[in-house]
Amino acid sequence: MNEYLDQPDASVYQYLNSVRQGVNMPALPILAVDNSKVGMRKRIQNERRVELKAVDNSPVNVMNARPSTKELTATGLNVTSEAAGIAVFYKPVVI
Repeated sequence: MNEYLDQPDASVYQYLNSVRQGVNMPALPILAVDNSKVGMRKRIQNERRVELKAVDNSPVNVMNARPSTKELTATGLNVTSEAAGIAVFYKPVVI
C-alpha cells in the first residue's frame, strides 16, 4: 500500500497494526515523520526487521531486511505485441 499510494493513509497503519495484533503488540502511533512515503518505508522496514529477528536469527533474513542501496529497473517480455515474429516477443521491455 505504501508504494502504491502517493502518501500513506490510514490503510497502511491498519495493515501494519493487524500484523502487530497477531503477536499482542500495541498499535503503531501515528507520527508526523511517517507521513511520507520514505518515512513510512523506514517504519515498515524496521517492523520487518523486528519480525524476522523474533522468528529466525538467520543472517540471510536479517540481510534481506536491510534497505537496498540502489534502485533496479524491472523488465519483462512484450506478450501483447501486434508485430509479427518471435524476435519481437522475446525483446525485453521496461515495465
